[in-house]
Amino acid sequence: MSFQTNIPCPDCGSNILIDSTLLLSGEKFACTNEACSAVLSLDESSITQVRDAFDKYEELKRKSQESTS
Repeated sequence: MSFQTNIPCPDCGSNILIDSTLLLSGEKFACTNEACSAVLSLDESSITQVRDAFDKYEELKRKSQESTS
């Protein structure tokens, strides 16, 4: 259950590249714009909730793939 994505930086609009496994392990992700100091991470109290959402997404994806086979 690992995927990479990017989101727009809330400060400058550049990309913030995120790996889901690292995000859930507490890693911080910095904006790709060197002039920007924005950093994204999950609060420890949110990790379980986000992990559960990722797990549910993976289960839905698996069921969808099975039904199209």
